[in-house]
Amino acid sequence: MACIFCPNWRPNLETNFLVNMKKHKIKKIIISVLLFINLLMAFPAFSQSIDKLELNKNIFVPGERLVVNAIVKNPTDNSLLLQSLIRHSEDMTPPISKVEEISPKEIKEINLFDLKIDEMFKNGNYSIVVLLVDSRRPLQIIDSKNLNFSVIGALQEFIFSLVSCKDKGCVQKSKVFVKGEGVYFDYDSEISEPQVTGKLTAPDNSIKKLTLPTRIVLDQVGKYILEIEAKKAGYKTNAQTLELVVLEEEPKVIDKRICNANGICEPERGENIQNCPQDCPLPVLKPSRSPFFWFLVAIGIIASILIGSIIYFHVRDRRKKQK
Repeated sequence: MACIFCPNWRPNLETNFLVNMKKHKIKKIIISVLLFINLLMAFPAFSQSIDKLELNKNIFVPGERLVVNAIVKNPTDNSLLLQSLIRHSEDMTPPISKVEEISPKEIKEINLFDLKIDEMFKNGNYSIVVLLVDSRRPLQIIDSKNLNFSVIGALQEFIFSLVSCKDKGCVQKSKVFVKGEGVYFDYDSEISEPQVTGKLTAPDNSIKKLTLPTRIVLDQVGKYILEIEAKKAGYKTNAQTLELVVLEEEPKVIDKRICNANGICEPERGENIQNCPQDCPLPVLKPSRSPFFWFLVAIGIIASILIGSIIYFHVRDRRKKQK
């Protein structure tokens, strides 16, 4: 039997009370957490919007298929849009994109992409970005997920240009020739020693196979068409076409310009100050004198004569008086 008069009895009572209170609070917290978990389990559609985003593998080589699947939950009463795209990390070409509509309260399994890794895919790293947005407010992002993958072993592109020249060093490039003239077919390439083969179709539709660089004589008047393919291991085939025109004889160049800019004004050619100022400049005009100028000159001359006469007579009279 407890001793209520014992000195240690009351502190023990307070300690037991506090312990029981803590146990009760812990039980309440545990029960609340369990109820919250059960609530989430009972309404899985409200847990998240993009529930799953899967990619069949992370590294691809040409010929393999890229498959991207997603499970999307729409917890709203409005239609949503699922926007997805694939883009290269460095290449600025437009990405591959797709848009799917998700109905209200819908849980939807979607095959976002099923693509073959072909020449469209370059080597490098890619990102798959998936956005769930409100159809009424496309800028409002509800949820987003992304994946990454790489492509290796794809054929590379290279810069290649086909040229036709009148000399072996290709200093004088041309697409117009005269019958019987030789043409040098050559190329400029950023890779060394590509295999360049093709066919040349003459105006009479005869075909001649060529390996570039080479030289041939153009013996027909009309249009020649050269079609080539440049190949090298590890690179994409580069196909190009070049057209030439062959004339019967060298054309005569007639200068129909009115102004020939030879420094001589030639009115018989029609040159004048308006259409050929470099040959027919404005004439240099001497400044004209106004009537008032000549009036002042006359007054000056008269005044000079008068002053000279006065001085002359004054000196003469003075000499007479001295005699």
